[in-house]
Amino acid sequence: MRFLICIAFLAFLSVVVGQYQTERCPTICPLNYSPICARIESYRTFSNECELNVYNCQNRGGARPIRRGQC
Repeated sequence: MRFLICIAFLAFLSVVVGQYQTERCPTICPLNYSPICARIESYRTFSNECELNVYNCQNRGGARPIRRGQC
C-alpha cells in the first residue's frame, strides 16, 4: 500500500513540476532591433520577435504578428 501511495505522489509531483516548467516565460531577449508589427486590440510595434513571444507568453497569447517592420 505504501508503494502505491509513493507512486501516486511521484506521478502527481511530476505533473506539477512539468506544468511549472512549461509556463515559465523567457525574460531576456537579444538587443537586436528587427521590428515586428502585431495586433492586440490596436497595432503595436515590438522591437523583435523575442519580445513579441515574451508578451504572448506572459499574456496567454493575443498578439498576432501582422508584418515585419513598424506599424
